[in-house]
Amino acid sequence: MSGDSEEKIIKFLQSEDPALRKMGLSLTTGVGLPDSCNADLFAISFFDPEPSNRTTASVITSESFPEIFGELKKRWDNYQPNTRNESKKFDPYQMGYDFEVESFMQDFHKLSAESGLDVCKVSLRGYNLLKGGVEQISDSHKDLVGGFVKFLGTEKYQPAKQMMIDIYKQFGDDGPGREVILIIHNFEGEDIVELLVEGLLNKKYFISNSIDDTAKQLVKIGSENIAAKLAEALSDRGGARILYGGVPLTRDVLWCLGKLGHCCALEPLANFCRSNLINLGMDGWESLSASAYALAELSHCDEDSSLELLLEMVDHRSEWVVETAVYALGMIGSERSIPKIEDIIAGKRGKGHSRAFGWGNYMPFTEKTAKAALNAIRSNDKLPPVKTPWPLNHDWSRSEMNY
Repeated sequence: MSGDSEEKIIKFLQSEDPALRKMGLSLTTGVGLPDSCNADLFAISFFDPEPSNRTTASVITSESFPEIFGELKKRWDNYQPNTRNESKKFDPYQMGYDFEVESFMQDFHKLSAESGLDVCKVSLRGYNLLKGGVEQISDSHKDLVGGFVKFLGTEKYQPAKQMMIDIYKQFGDDGPGREVILIIHNFEGEDIVELLVEGLLNKKYFISNSIDDTAKQLVKIGSENIAAKLAEALSDRGGARILYGGVPLTRDVLWCLGKLGHCCALEPLANFCRSNLINLGMDGWESLSASAYALAELSHCDEDSSLELLLEMVDHRSEWVVETAVYALGMIGSERSIPKIEDIIAGKRGKGHSRAFGWGNYMPFTEKTAKAALNAIRSNDKLPPVKTPWPLNHDWSRSEMNY
């Protein structure tokens, strides 16, 4: 086959027009196809929305790769629940759940290891077929696309990065967009950072008793640029954008800054706490708890600044804030905090603190935490960092220990 003929066939096979793909398939009949066509042919065999194209391409690929095709057909029942698709016809396009697609693609990948076939490329080409030249994926294809995301994310297939960005922009936290969030840290580039930071800052929470997955992925990436962008949001117009997003967003941003650990965040975080969470009298205990841990994790940048604000938090009216501030002091391990911790053990609380809010029920927990902090400091040791933004004895903390 001449180079021009090969190029022409590939152009037809990769066309967004199903009729042109059909023409490309007809041109392959009786021709010795180069390896460059294999990924397109398999993608059409399995995922072309046009049934006749799938049928024609399947004949071609099954003749070229009989072992792979035969083994996938043998395993077909593994991908199809007994309650659906009673005909059991081998047709990957009809798979209805993302985990089925992921399992199918993983098996396909393993079976093709010695053949030189690029199954990641097949997945990406399958996505383009399902997209069909339009900007958005049809709802009927969400599960197929979700399976591609899971498979390509596991393989860290960098050419799929733009696909991941497009899916996240369309679906956000839903459907395949959620799958993108869970694997996006495997892809590199400032466009990924920008996508996730804006995704977090624009998030619309209702009630959230868990750390947001986008925040977790930002921590996994860990770049200083992420901390700089979040710190800028805290500083811009007094952090109005963060506050407008509500307590869960504020909590997650502060938690994220602490876990990132970059010094550019310390001053904006401290200023935000004083201006919006303490001096204005807000009772956002979740946000203050998250900021207490964050201050401790950023104390390597300026211990005096972190200590000063944490000692103010120990006098807060919320016992949950008191406990997290005391633990944070234990994380820093400074002897200067000993008098304040001893006051907590003795039952002393700051102005405005009242048992009427039920804080008396939590004071024994805080006392236990304070004793642990005091023992660590006197032993020239430190309390370990925590993974959650809540007080140690809060129910949500016990259910959020891994991220």
